[in-house]
Order: sequence, then C-alpha cells, then structure tokens
Amino acid sequence: MLHVIRYLDEEDAFHKISAFEGSCRSNNSSLKMVTSGAERADGLREKVGSLEIDVITFGFFLKSELERLPGKSDLLLSKSKWLLLLTSFLDYRKSSWNQLHLIYEFLTDVRGFTFDEEIIKEIVPEIPFLEEDLFWDVFSFVDKVDYLDEQKATLLLTKEAPSLKLKERSFIFIGIEFYSALQLDFLREYGHYTEIYILIPEFVAKRARWTDWIAWIEESPLEKKDDSEEIIEKEYSEEIDIFYYKEMSFNASLENILEQKKRIHLFWVSSELAVKDSLQFPTGVERVKIEASLFAQENLFVFNRMKDSLDKRRNLGDLAGDLRNELIQLVQKEKTENYRLVKVYLLWIETLLDFIKFSPQEGELRILSLMQLKVFFQVVELDLPRNYFSPEREGESKKQIFIKTFQELDALEEEAFLVFPEEFFEDKFWVTENQRVLTKLSSLGPVR
Repeated sequence: MLHVIRYLDEEDAFHKISAFEGSCRSNNSSLKMVTSGAERADGLREKVGSLEIDVITFGFFLKSELERLPGKSDLLLSKSKWLLLLTSFLDYRKSSWNQLHLIYEFLTDVRGFTFDEEIIKEIVPEIPFLEEDLFWDVFSFVDKVDYLDEQKATLLLTKEAPSLKLKERSFIFIGIEFYSALQLDFLREYGHYTEIYILIPEFVAKRARWTDWIAWIEESPLEKKDDSEEIIEKEYSEEIDIFYYKEMSFNASLENILEQKKRIHLFWVSSELAVKDSLQFPTGVERVKIEASLFAQENLFVFNRMKDSLDKRRNLGDLAGDLRNELIQLVQKEKTENYRLVKVYLLWIETLLDFIKFSPQEGELRILSLMQLKVFFQVVELDLPRNYFSPEREGESKKQIFIKTFQELDALEEEAFLVFPEEFFEDKFWVTENQRVLTKLSSLGPVR
C-alpha cells in the first residue's frame, strides 16, 4: 500500500521511520530509504543509527530494481553518458552545445509528464529557441535505442511491477522535493504489491497548491499514536521570511537582522553551497557544508590541452592515445603527487572511448570538434567525485547562525529565513517562462 506520511520535524520523522522498520522486520521484509542525492543520503545514514535500513539514492534505487529484470540494469545510462550518446547522434547535424542541452533538459522534463507524442507536439512549438526538427530527430532516436534513461526505466519498472516480488522489500521515500506524474504512477503501482512510505514535512503539505505533487496523490490518514505515547505538537508561524541580497554584499545586508536576533537559520535557495557563497558568510556560523571543486583546475588544464588540437584536426582515436601517453609520462615521474590530475586524465580517456563506442561508425576516425570538446568537459565534470568541506568556527560568538541548503528545510525553525540572491529570478528555465506551457503540463501532472 502507498502511504503519504506527514512529519513535524526530524525527530518526528525518525520516530515514524523506526515504527516502519519494526513492522517490516516482523513481516520479514527488508526496508530501504530512498532519497534525492548522495549528499542527502550521507546525512541520513548518520541519523539512521542502529535501524536496519539501507539508505540509497533514487538513481541507485532504479538501477537495483532493474537488476531484477535480466539484462536491463546495464542499459541504464547516467546523464553524462546520455550527453555523449546524443552528441554522437547529433554530431553530423552541426548542432550547438546550447541546443543539445536545451533538447536534453526539455526531453527529460516533458517525459516526466507523458510519453504521448501527440500531446508533446502541442507543447514543442511553445518552447523558445528549440529547433523542432532536431528535437523530433532526438525524440525518435531516444525512443528507438535500447538504452534507458530515468524516464524509460521508471516506465519499464511500472509495467513490470507485478513480476518483481515486491513483498520481500519495502521502501521509504524522504527528502525528495518533487515527484513527476510518471514517478507518482510508478509509486502507486509499486504500492499495489508492497509498503511504500512517502514522507513529507507537515508545513509543506499544509501549503501545497493544486499543482503540487501532494495534491495528485491520495493521502492516507496520519498514523495514530498509542495512548501511552505523549503527543507532542509544535506550532510554526504561517510564513517564512525571505531575505534578498546583492552579490558579495551578504554580510552588510544581514547586519540589521543580526542586531535583533541571537539565533537564526538561513536556508540558501540553491541546492548546494559553493565556495563563492562561503566567502560571504558572517562570523559565528555553527555548521555549514560547502562543495569544494577540487578538480576544476585539472579539468580545465586537460580541456585546454585538447583545445590546442582543434586546429590540427586530430581524430578521436589519436587523441585518446595522446592522453594515454601523457598519463603514462605523468605517473612515471618520480614523486608524482598530483593524483587529481591523474584522475582527470583517466576520465577524459574514458569519455573519449565511450564517445567512440556510441558513434554509429568508425568513431575513432572522427575529427575533434568544438562542440564535442565542450560536451567532453561537461561530462568529465559530471563524473568527477564530489567533495565538500566544513569550515571550522574560530573562537566564541554571541550569535548562533545555522546555514543550510533549501533541501534541508524539513521543518520551520524559529527565526528562519530563505536566502535569495537578487539575480536568482533572472535565470529561469523554459517551463517557468511560458504560461501556456504551464497550463498544458498542469493538466497532466504536478509542476515544480
């Protein structure tokens, strides 16, 4: 059965999760917790403690489920591999990186609503800058190839759910901001054969609009607590304050708030905090986790090396060999300690070989193009390990400042603010700019 469970805060969420785990154990069913990404999964693993629950990302969940269908899990490609495959397909059409990226993002999003070609035909003309003929070539190609992306994998698992022996395992979904119509249909189907728990913060559910995913799924009643348990209720203010700032003037803009508050929670609107964000943080920050782009310089170094080859019209097979030779020279140097550069070289070589493999014919003889080079750079960036650091606070501070990402907004803390850079709303994606597109999509499923 599919259950949508509201929780007040983190403590309440894990109280419920503990009860689910006990129920699954008594029914000899394993329990997995599925969340949005690796960073979120790491945080949840620390909190699960002694509970017998595996915490996995949604992508790993799909792959593990596909492994129950012979030969299917190997066909599931990551975003980076799909970019390579589509670049190989579009290469002869002299497309641009921007057009490839737009097509990929639109195709991914729209198939979260529907695979119906006739419905998609009504939406395509509304998308700014989209080359329609090129889009339909890609649409047909993606539909025909055996490889799976997340949308095709989700649709396949929805159809195969009756054969997957789902009673042996149950699932908790938590920390996922948005479920597409396709994903909701998938979870409903799985719910016919096993226990599915979707956890959502109480304050988010209360503020849901008719276009939000929570309104598209039948919600089960809140679980009743035993009479012996103390019912703890927390009241939160109806609104959360929004704090805007201009780039590199965050501290100055925050001064007025800090004069009046001793303890505040700042939720950054972006899903990740970067180093450039940390440069704006005030003193007294209690806890913050920031993405560290440890491989950026090394990736740019190899990119520039490859860029020098554009005028020489080298083919991809020769360039892969060149990179191998450079890597061998690098590791043979005495006391070589630039392991990050070694890692980047290995990924560039792997990327070129994957592209050659995806090419329809004689891929190793294809001449390197600027578009290919831009795609290779992005692919390597996607495949590089993600690293984070947490700056240590020095000395004591009279203020307590907690900085988190928007994804960590599970409950409305007292004195909480959403933090927006003023330029945030200047860079909107295609779907938010077009009311006619929104109107059509909202009739098919939830919108972000």
